[in-house]
Amino acid sequence: MTRKVRLLALLGGSAVIVVLVLLFLALALSGSTVEEFSRPPGESRAPALPGSDDSRIEVTGSPVPRWEAPWLKAQRAEARRAQAQEQAAAQRAVAERAVAERAVAERAEAERAEDAERALAELTRRRSPQFKQAPVGPVHENFAVVRTLFASDRGLTSRADEKPVFGSTADRVRYGYCDISIPRDHRLGEIERPSLRKLQFWEAPDKHVSILETRLTSKHELFAEVRRLTNKGSGASFVFVHGYNVSFEDAARRTAQIAYDLGFDGAPMFYSWPSRASEAAYTIDEQSMEWAEGNLRAFLDDYLSLPDTRRVFLIAHSMGSRGLAGAVLGLLRDKPAHKEKLAQIILAAPDIDARVFKRDIAPALKMNGRQTTIYASSEDRALQLSKKVHGYPRLGDSGPGLVVLPGIETVDATGVDTSLLGHSYFAERRTVLSDIFYIVKTGKPASERFGLRQVASPTGPYWQFAQ
Repeated sequence: MTRKVRLLALLGGSAVIVVLVLLFLALALSGSTVEEFSRPPGESRAPALPGSDDSRIEVTGSPVPRWEAPWLKAQRAEARRAQAQEQAAAQRAVAERAVAERAVAERAEAERAEDAERALAELTRRRSPQFKQAPVGPVHENFAVVRTLFASDRGLTSRADEKPVFGSTADRVRYGYCDISIPRDHRLGEIERPSLRKLQFWEAPDKHVSILETRLTSKHELFAEVRRLTNKGSGASFVFVHGYNVSFEDAARRTAQIAYDLGFDGAPMFYSWPSRASEAAYTIDEQSMEWAEGNLRAFLDDYLSLPDTRRVFLIAHSMGSRGLAGAVLGLLRDKPAHKEKLAQIILAAPDIDARVFKRDIAPALKMNGRQTTIYASSEDRALQLSKKVHGYPRLGDSGPGLVVLPGIETVDATGVDTSLLGHSYFAERRTVLSDIFYIVKTGKPASERFGLRQVASPTGPYWQFAQ
C-alpha cells in the first residue's frame, strides 16, 4: 500500500512539474512577462526607456522574457526628473531673456526721450529773452541775421551796378551770399511774410523773413566764406536744392529758415536752378532742371573737393531731388572718394520716377554706402500733378506705391498738414523738421530717432511719425 501511495505522489509531482513547464512555455510563446500577469487589471504597461527594449531579449530568434530590476526603475525615474529639470531651466532662460530684452528696449526708449527733450530745449533756446547769440549770425534787438551762401545758374534781370536780381532764364553759374532776417517771434517751420489780413504792406525784419542783402562774389571768395563758417562751427555744411515752382528769393528764405530752425552750426548753402516759379510751368521746370544737372554736378565736385567740407548734408526737395540724384550718381561714379564727405542724403517729396530710382539710383547709393532718407506723402499735390503728367508712380508717393528698399530709410509723412500746394511739408511741419534735426545733430538711424514708429510691409520695414 505504501508503495502505491509513493508512486501516486511521484506521478502527481511529475504532472505538476509538466504543467508548470507547459505554462512557462506558453507565456514565452505569447511574448508576455510575469510582470504583466502580476499587474492589476486595467493598469497599462509603463513606457520603455528611450533607446531600450524592456519587454524581451532576442535569443536565436526567440523572445525571452526579462524581469525589470529595481535599479533600472530608479534609473528611469532619475532620467525623467533630469528631463523635467532641463525643461524648467530652459523656460527660466527664455523668461530671463524676455525680461532682459524688455529692459534694453525701455532703456533705448528712455534715451530717445532724453534726446527729444534736449533737442526741444535747443530748438526753443533762442525764443527766451536771455538768448543773445544766434547760432548762424548776429542778433539785433528784434531779429537775427542768417547768412546763406548760394550758387545759381539763373540769369540776372538787374543791371550790373544794381542789387542783383535773379530771373528764370538759364545762364552761367554765379556765386554769392544772402543775409536774411529771422524775427524774434518766428514760429518753427514757417516763413513769415507780409499779410494784407494783418494790414502789412511791406517787409519788416522784426516781423518777416526778409532778404536784407544779396551780394555776388567770386567762386574763390565764396569758398573762403565756406571755410570761415565751417571752421567757426562744427565743420558741417548742407547744400539745399529747391524744387519746382520756386523763385531765387523763396529758395534763399527757405534755406535761412532751415538753418535757423535746425540751429545749424556750420555753412548753409543752396543751389538755385532756373525754375519759372509758376504752378503752370511744370514741364518747363522739368527741362530747366535737366539742363541744370550738369552745372549742379560740377558745383558739387568743387564743393566736395574743398579741404574744409568734412561733413556735408545734401537736402533736396521735389523736382530738385531729380537733379541732385543724377548729379550725385555721376559724381560718385567718377570720383568715389567724395563719398567720404557725404554725411547724409535727404530727399523730401522726391519727384523721381519710382522705377528709375529702384533700377538705377538706389543700387548706386547703397553701393557707395551713403545713408539716404526719403520723406513721402500721398497728399503732395505737386507729386499728384507729376504722376498725371508722366503716368507713372513717383518716388515721393506713399500708400500702396510707397518705395521701401534695403539700405534706404523711408519715412511716410502722410497726414502732415501741408501748405504751399501741399508741397513744402518737409520744412513746414515740426515733426519732419525735428526728424531732420536729429539726423543732422546725431546721425542716428530711424530705429533710434525719437518720434518714429516702425511699420512692417511686404517689401520691408518703413517708418511713420508717432501720433
